[in-house]
Amino acid sequence: MRSLSRFLLAAAAAVVLLPHTAAAQPPGPLGLVVASPGSVGVLWQATDRIAVRPLLSFQRTSLKAEYNLDPEILAYYGLLGLSLPVLEPEAYWSVNLDVGVLVTLAQRDALRLYVAPQIGRNWASTPVRDASNSTIRAQGLFGGQYALSDRFSLFAETGLEVQRNTREAVLPSIGALYALDSFTKTTTTSVGTTSSVGLVFHF
Repeated sequence: MRSLSRFLLAAAAAVVLLPHTAAAQPPGPLGLVVASPGSVGVLWQATDRIAVRPLLSFQRTSLKAEYNLDPEILAYYGLLGLSLPVLEPEAYWSVNLDVGVLVTLAQRDALRLYVAPQIGRNWASTPVRDASNSTIRAQGLFGGQYALSDRFSLFAETGLEVQRNTREAVLPSIGALYALDSFTKTTTTSVGTTSSVGLVFHF
């Protein structure tokens, strides 16, 4: 987050210090988007008032686990001397995809105000075998985009977000520990605020 903020500030300062051309050119229909927290994407200006913006982000996590089982608990379930499987280091992935439609409300000089309905999906692997973890979200955003030059624009936006997360897993059986609960499914729904800032490089 801090590195992205520093990058945006440095890019903005560089553009401001560049000499201005005699006649400003309108931005091109395509742009490369770098947005916090950690998303990259494309901005396509379909018409004068409507733009489409897909954003993608991903994360890789490495996990190394060790057994720490209480001998008294193992003895209670008759599991002393049980041969446990070897835990190997594993890597897990999380991928986010969001697609928004930006509708211009007003534009004055270099400032454009817009609203944007946006939907997103997250796919994530989990440490549990035979498990799935996915999130669907919907956002209503209000933002502003300011053209620093014919090639660079800064934007900031905020709004509300509703997301629904679903986790399903088949738990491995170890003696009687999971004999009565070998399948689990949890669904959570949350509502909150969201915000983002970013930089657009127009082609």
